Amino acid sequence: MKKICITGGIGSGKSTFVYHLNKKNFKTHDADAVVKNIYKKPPTSFIKLLKSLGLESAIKGKKINTKNIANVIFSNKNKRRAIEKYIHKHVKRERKKFIINQKKKRNKTVFFDIPLVFESKLTKEFDIIVSILCPKKLRFKRVNKRTGISETLFNNIVKTQTTNKIRKKKSNYCITNDKTKKIFIKKIDNFLKKIGL
Repeated sequence: MKKICITGGIGSGKSTFVYHLNKKNFKTHDADAVVKNIYKKPPTSFIKLLKSLGLESAIKGKKINTKNIANVIFSNKNKRRAIEKYIHKHVKRERKKFIINQKKKRNKTVFFDIPLVFESKLTKEFDIIVSILCPKKLRFKRVNKRTGISETLFNNIVKTQTTNKIRKKKSNYCITNDKTKKIFIKKIDNFLKKIGL
């Protein structure tokens, strides 16, 4: 089974890529979706971790204020690493389940959306890595329009991610997404043709 990883910085267009793949009936595993589910339905162990890090103010009943946490962890390396360690372990477990399931179904190709594939040193797990490249200013404009994120928080998140220079060096393919959505979709389709899909 061929495993293809899609990666790129915040706001580069990974979700659009995955959405297009799903429309074409490819099987995808979205790391961000797994993380969102942890925050949406937090396990007791995760709530305990947040409390141990002094993030009680972000917890209201069984709900978690993600913006509150983001503002803290992206300006505090130790707290960020503690939360990332927990989340990466959970995501890895879900990714393994997905792979086992897809192998049983005899799917020949599966896709993985992993924003921190280089930072987490996961490159050896995939046959192909494709990076989506986009200028930082345009990425901020997109994310700000979608979520209202502040420029300070955006920049703090970018600091925790690798650079486009490294993505170019370590990826098998790169797709630039700096124009319209229509042009980006066309580039995705061209990439799929290149790899025989």
